[in-house]
Amino acid sequence: MKLSKGKLYILSIASGLLFALAWPPLPVVFSIFIAFVPLLFVEDYISKNNFKKPGWTLFLHGMIAFIIFNLLTTWWVKNSTVGGAAMMTVLNSVFMCIPLLLYRSVKKKTRANYAFISLIAFWIAFEFCHMQWELSWSWLNLGNAFAKSLYLIQWYDITGALGGTLWVLLVNVFVFKLLKNFNTKGKLKPIIQISLLLIVPIVVSLVKKSQVEFVGDKISVVAVQPNIDPYSKFSSSSAEQLDQLVELSKSKADANTDYIVWPETAIPDRYDIDYVRRKKQIEKPLKLIEQYPAAALITGLEGMGIYDSEEEALEEGDSPKMRIVRNNDTVWTISVNSSIQLVHNDDEVPLYIKSKLVPAVERLPFKKLLSPLGGILSQFGGTTGGYSTQPEREVFEHNGVKIGTAICYESIYGEFVGRFVKEGAQAIFIITNDAWWGNTPGHKQHMQYASLRAIETRRSFVRAANTGISCFINPLGEIRQKTTYWTPDAIKGEMQLNNKLTFYVRYGDYIGRSATFMAVIILLYVFVRKRFMNKIGK
Repeated sequence: MKLSKGKLYILSIASGLLFALAWPPLPVVFSIFIAFVPLLFVEDYISKNNFKKPGWTLFLHGMIAFIIFNLLTTWWVKNSTVGGAAMMTVLNSVFMCIPLLLYRSVKKKTRANYAFISLIAFWIAFEFCHMQWELSWSWLNLGNAFAKSLYLIQWYDITGALGGTLWVLLVNVFVFKLLKNFNTKGKLKPIIQISLLLIVPIVVSLVKKSQVEFVGDKISVVAVQPNIDPYSKFSSSSAEQLDQLVELSKSKADANTDYIVWPETAIPDRYDIDYVRRKKQIEKPLKLIEQYPAAALITGLEGMGIYDSEEEALEEGDSPKMRIVRNNDTVWTISVNSSIQLVHNDDEVPLYIKSKLVPAVERLPFKKLLSPLGGILSQFGGTTGGYSTQPEREVFEHNGVKIGTAICYESIYGEFVGRFVKEGAQAIFIITNDAWWGNTPGHKQHMQYASLRAIETRRSFVRAANTGISCFINPLGEIRQKTTYWTPDAIKGEMQLNNKLTFYVRYGDYIGRSATFMAVIILLYVFVRKRFMNKIGK
């Protein structure tokens, strides 16, 4: 079949639109199962016809599809930084093209079915590796598409969200094969295969949903949403902000309250974290806790560590760090976006440092390499300094209950959140500030992704968001007591505790590791085979 350039462009655009239609909060999730198909037809046509630069041609069509996908689903990033949004869209689209180009290279040298296996391995390896490095932007991992369709994916407690990616890729490959060979005999078998691929995971999900037990102790939690504009938060009166947090907390807390949760950077004054740990500089939160002595307050804190030597600074958190002169003495500092727990009769104030940072916005990626360009990159919403991190996940304990605190962007990462559970967390608090993007799909997607983490870990979650949406989420991922965006509020509810570890928590992103290993083996095989064939040819 002859396809004009115009038709090839239409197919590429169709792929991008099908990806975007599947994304929450839109309700068309099943389009994700055919989103790759038009792009696979484009690749197939390019491979069978004499294009001068077939690799570049496929890259062009891949970029068209993936730029549409990225723009239509994450356009709201431009409300925070236009330059950063443009850079993110282009780079993420380029990264998404890499598995497609590798698939084409393997397809030229092996049988079609093996090439499809390589496509699946390459894409999952891309998503897995993209979660690990300093330019990580895993918002559009394919398994996240089901964040609003929880009845489909209760088996994420076994596979994690990468299991959803595997499901999407398998169905797309089988649909493409069916359509490609539609005029040949034997259509019944692939139709049955596709039907089973769709139906079996859904049946497993429904069965698992009916088997999840809500047993064990419960805690009473108040989550506070102060609704403070993030663009003026750090320049407006912190005393007024704290007063508002205290009053909202009092509106729902009582003698039976176990936890009060404030959002990310609720305490914004860049306090010396050593003073905080000694219960200095935090007078108003401490007075609140005095009124509810049975409760613990978990809150976000923008802080700074000050140390006499670089070695001491590194003991607290990794780089970035700065050397400054204070009172004629040289000191080393680190900046942290952190959470702390305050308990009335406890002299210790545990502190957890946010460790999955938003690239460029919270930390300059590859700082040693790119720091000379810091001034230029800052014009795109970047930073030449940034926050420090810590290597391990830390949980807070109060009255025998252990809580993990995921800070904002950290809740995007399944295995990362699972490490809180491995450290003993019986429930997870997400403290966040989602209003950088305005009233757009961004804050809705972020909330819905938390449902994926709840299923993966089978933990109860609560979100305390500065400007919304705050809510409770049960171990099935179901969202309860949603607040209204851009409205001061406080919500009170019970959270089920759980001590059991899911298969996914135990083994993490094993699908991603397996796919990455397979991808490396495939590439080595293709490389060695090419060298061997070249030698024979000589």
